[in-house]
Amino acid sequence: MSRELSGLYRSLAEEADARRLVVPEMLRRRADRRARVRVAGTALAAALLVGGAATGAQLALSPQRGPVPPLAGTPTPTVTAPTPSASPSPSTT
Repeated sequence: MSRELSGLYRSLAEEADARRLVVPEMLRRRADRRARVRVAGTALAAALLVGGAATGAQLALSPQRGPVPPLAGTPTPTVTAPTPSASPSPSTT
């Protein structure tokens, strides 16, 4: 090995020895929490997907309905035929 590479390995070993590793129990706790959050997120996404698919299928497969009638309190415009008015008779003179 070259001297330069040996020096790099030596400095890496010194740096690794200087750092403290996290306690294994803490690592397990973090991993367990991450796994629970991932499972909960996946379950929520699956529930939303199933709910959306069910709603979409219900809307797509339901029979077509006619137009919605107006609400009871809403006035509807009415068209009335004009009433004949009495017109003056033509004069016969």
